[in-house]
Amino acid sequence: MKKIIALLIMAAVAASCFGGCGDNSTGSGESNLTGNGDKSSSVEESNSAEDESASTGGSTSQQEITLESLQQANLLSNLFSQYDSVVYTEDESDGSGDTTYIIQTDTGYAIWYDSIMSGYYNEFIFFADRDEPDRMTFWFFGLMPDCLNDFIGMLLLPTEDDELIFLESGGGETVFCIEDAADYDDVDIVYTVDSETLVLKTIERMNDNGESLSITTFHYGEEVELPERITAWQGELRTVTVHFLDDDITEIHQVPANWGFAAEGFRPWSAIYLDEACTQPYEYPGDGTDFTVYIRYEEE
Repeated sequence: MKKIIALLIMAAVAASCFGGCGDNSTGSGESNLTGNGDKSSSVEESNSAEDESASTGGSTSQQEITLESLQQANLLSNLFSQYDSVVYTEDESDGSGDTTYIIQTDTGYAIWYDSIMSGYYNEFIFFADRDEPDRMTFWFFGLMPDCLNDFIGMLLLPTEDDELIFLESGGGETVFCIEDAADYDDVDIVYTVDSETLVLKTIERMNDNGESLSITTFHYGEEVELPERITAWQGELRTVTVHFLDDDITEIHQVPANWGFAAEGFRPWSAIYLDEACTQPYEYPGDGTDFTVYIRYEEE
């Protein structure tokens, strides 16, 4: 659920800023992809020196674990200075679950899921077309790489309203919890982090009866298989020119040749057309052809 909320939040931010997030800018998907697991093995494989340090008091005490230190340790920019990929799997008590994949590109990050088609690629938010689920559509948001840097913190770490309660430390791991988490009703959350780096290892959500509701497990540096909605950015691209008529701003983007413009994302506060006179409403122009759209503020 929180991943959907995050998508909606970022989509709302992008939509509210779409008139001023670029000046004649160009967004291109031509980036090299990583994710081959070459940088390092998983943080779960702590070395013996770290284990010994943690078991004898550790390099991280309860006083040293703060929300700020956790956020800094789990920034994507920090994680990708050590690892080629970040993968975390959420297993729910009812047997459902999902896996989130994150890799680094030349200019940002790519994020996708097993369960839904939505995700992020560099400055783009993408999701399946409402009427044609097999077709992907995109939004552009120039600040996206910076926003995504705190992706894990925004979705998974405690908030300023939560109190961190130290539980134990040993074997290279430090465990703490928050009771009655601010983002959930009557839910306690137990976090296990690497004692040396504070990088997340597991997150378990529990109800008031101590029953496990879900557990999230993190893996770092594993080789990941890239889905078509990510590899598409390395294939044939086309140019989409976007004119924001009310703001006199033009954006030019390179996107996969069979992707459309996410017109629904701009409604109801604006309308999208294929001509400057705003007489031809936007419809998918077909594969491979460069096209231009014109966006004008309108009230339904």
